[in-house]
Amino acid sequence: MRKKNKLLSGGTIKPVVLFAIYLSCFCGQTTGAHGQSIPQQPKNITAGIYLWTDTCNVYILKSGDNALLIDFGDGTVLDALDKIGIKKIDWILFTHHHREQCQGIGKVNFGNYTPKIAVPEKERGFFEEPLKFRKMKVSLNDPYTVYGSSYLRVPLQPIKTDKTLNDGDTFQWQEYQIKCVLTPGNSPGAMTYLIKSKSDGVIAFSGDLILNGALMHNWYDSEWDYGFGAGIRTLIDSVQKLIDLNPDLILPSHSEIIKDPPRQLLKYKDKLKKLNFYTCVAMMFPTQRHFRTRSLNRHQSQISPL
Repeated sequence: MRKKNKLLSGGTIKPVVLFAIYLSCFCGQTTGAHGQSIPQQPKNITAGIYLWTDTCNVYILKSGDNALLIDFGDGTVLDALDKIGIKKIDWILFTHHHREQCQGIGKVNFGNYTPKIAVPEKERGFFEEPLKFRKMKVSLNDPYTVYGSSYLRVPLQPIKTDKTLNDGDTFQWQEYQIKCVLTPGNSPGAMTYLIKSKSDGVIAFSGDLILNGALMHNWYDSEWDYGFGAGIRTLIDSVQKLIDLNPDLILPSHSEIIKDPPRQLLKYKDKLKKLNFYTCVAMMFPTQRHFRTRSLNRHQSQISPL
């Protein structure tokens, strides 16, 4: 009889495997002032624009030693700003309210940075009064709920805002003119911010509108009416709006940068239309359970990594 491998059969395999995972995850990284393991420094995308990634992609617009951040993530970006010569954060602009965009607010010490915060007007309440929208006991009449369940993912605690932004606004900061475009669908009042770059043309900071690969961040954030497709149709309209604006580069909140926006946006819109079609079919023929489940699952898996 073949002898059992003691390492595999005994209990020592778990510590070994865990240690290997630890090394693979954290080698080549440093620990920031707030305790998290972080990469060495922000990645330069184009002149004056940097990328920091933690719970989401945080984009840093740099002008001299001042910065404007688009989204904030878990706050570890503060540990890296001095590496690119930043001494002051003037503003943080949020694309939308989801917790991974803003969970560092209230948990980190801004020190001398003391930024102001701007959010989409339609989502101001989600930031400032989150407990109104994410209750322990939800009722059918509560806003932004479906069958007693909220489809918002609000901050854990209130975030004071200094300015709200509406569709069509232009936000002026240093040499940057930032155009605000309402692009709901993944979130009820999400905003895309556009700037013109001398080297890369029109750059869109798109939040969770689209991921690289013509994908959704997830489909359940757009499940606004339990299968009738209101969130998906809203997302389709927002994608068309961005198609019309014809950006040269899309910087999403999650995933790699999108370097071929026209092709990916059109492909993404087509995927969303198919998903909406099969969602409607499923609601029209609820007794066809096998067809409904198979078709929806196939199209959801093709469009969302989650």
